[in-house]
Amino acid sequence: MERLTWLASECARWIVEEGSESDAETTEVRPVSEQGDDPAHAVLSLLVAFARETFTFKRPRDSFGGERRALAFELLGAASAALDLSDVVALARETLKAKKTGRDMLGAIRFLEEYYSHNDESVSDEIVDELKTFAERTDSRSLAVGALNVLVETNCIGELQALSRIDDWKDTHLYGRM
Repeated sequence: MERLTWLASECARWIVEEGSESDAETTEVRPVSEQGDDPAHAVLSLLVAFARETFTFKRPRDSFGGERRALAFELLGAASAALDLSDVVALARETLKAKKTGRDMLGAIRFLEEYYSHNDESVSDEIVDELKTFAERTDSRSLAVGALNVLVETNCIGELQALSRIDDWKDTHLYGRM
């Protein structure tokens, strides 16, 4: 799965670079491949379809399920550089709202960070509120830091506000238990 994420990243990079070159060279027409599609785009489409299927795959007593979904989120995050995957944002939001915490939450956070770093789309107020709420309620410091980092990287909050929120988190979750 990690190699598939790397492959998705390389295909997305290829598509973005080809797109910027074709914008710069509008007078020169690129030959279309015999198959009709750009191979990088075809491979990336197959990888995205595979990642989407990963979320529907269910198996009883599956100890690798959370990790598999996290890796699928990472693959989709890499593909978001070249494709519109705005529908996956809703899936990431649903994952962060779930009561159970797991590895897939880290994947959802990484997807959101990657998605918003590639797209000019601004983060909605609902997502900002959901990430702040998630950072407050999670028992995992790394997940709280990850959620706040998405907000810092997208310029929704400043670094000082994120540090203040982590201090509040520590007071509540670490020192509040004593």
